[in-house]
Amino acid sequence: MFLPLLAPEHFGRRVMFGLELVDPFTGWLVQDGLKVSAAGWGKPLRPPSGRYVWIDVDPTAQRQVAVRAVSLDGRYEVFEETLPVPEHVPDVAPASLLFRRVLVPTGRHAPPPGLIAAAGQVRIGNPPQPLAGVRVTIALRHDSDDQGQNGTSFTSAYEAVSDAGGSFVVAVTDLGDIRPDRRPDGTVVAWLRLIDANQTQRFTPLQPLHASRLTRLAPALRWETLALSAPF
Repeated sequence: MFLPLLAPEHFGRRVMFGLELVDPFTGWLVQDGLKVSAAGWGKPLRPPSGRYVWIDVDPTAQRQVAVRAVSLDGRYEVFEETLPVPEHVPDVAPASLLFRRVLVPTGRHAPPPGLIAAAGQVRIGNPPQPLAGVRVTIALRHDSDDQGQNGTSFTSAYEAVSDAGGSFVVAVTDLGDIRPDRRPDGTVVAWLRLIDANQTQRFTPLQPLHASRLTRLAPALRWETLALSAPF
């Protein structure tokens, strides 16, 4: 069911469009800590739904609206997009007036407990410099026997992207019923896959990631020393 864009006290006002900004790890709307604006349209209304809503003006029309969201504590990259807002005519589908976008976390973000997650930094060169724009995913082994054999490798679909400082935060958000292999200390048998702007893949050695909380990797990952193939 499509929920109204506005709270009851705003009924009777014609909505131009609404915007939902979503945390990639929780799937929840980010309701605090953002400064959101639409060029030429001022500040949005903030109904209890957590959406950002802008009111239409006469004459109604189809519009291209440039929106921008800045994370005040730096947990998310700056979001900028020009949205194709349809004309709000009497028979317009309400869902077409609502835009849902997933924010990109920076290395300052911390996923909530319950996820396998890792935070680290990628560096390159001598002296080492931060390497931005590297896509990072977590891979792991699961369903192996007591000797660690006959297991299967799983790579999460969620990709982090290293920020300007080379930092990243990545998590497994699609584990489902998969049971990761565990070490005696309870950590999972996992590694990271990294892909740079040239589509070159590199892999870390096995990483002892916690099964249900963020693991901070240190020291920084050196691109030149990473393996060309996965551990499994």
